[in-house]
Amino acid sequence: MAPGIVAVIGDFGEGDFLTVVDQLHRKPLAIGQALSDSETLRAMKRGKVADNIHYVGDRIWNLLKTII
Repeated sequence: MAPGIVAVIGDFGEGDFLTVVDQLHRKPLAIGQALSDSETLRAMKRGKVADNIHYVGDRIWNLLKTII
């Protein structure tokens, strides 16, 4: 959701994949697919900004931890 976005780093288009990172430790929290481009997202004050694809602790995230 837009109110939780602290910074948008880089440029991307609608439909591109993006990484959600922790503000303090800069660790990845989730992978999402952008619902708008980076310029529009920077101007948004409310609303959904990305579809969540994967997040810390889901099955695929845990599977990758066993492989790496």
